[in-house]
Amino acid sequence: MSEHTFRHFEEPHRPDMFNRDGVVRWEREGSKTLLDKAEEKYYALMAEEADYALPADKAAAVDEVLRRRTPLSSKTDFSSFLPEGVWIASRPFSGRIK
Repeated sequence: MSEHTFRHFEEPHRPDMFNRDGVVRWEREGSKTLLDKAEEKYYALMAEEADYALPADKAAAVDEVLRRRTPLSSKTDFSSFLPEGVWIASRPFSGRIK
């Protein structure tokens, strides 16, 4: 067991999406379904302002990777990336992933 896991092993984890406190408390708190709670959480997260800008050095590294990549053409055969049984367009892929 890692040191981090050992330090945090006894900390209780109670996800806030599920009610484990009984029907009386659930009713007192509005009888919200899982879908209700998920929707509330979604809108709360979407209302938060977030800064997703990469630091300049990381953005430059991403730009370099994109600059060096091999461009895909409309003739690229993507079927080699698909697991057996997955369809691409209207034909089944029956090969194996390498």
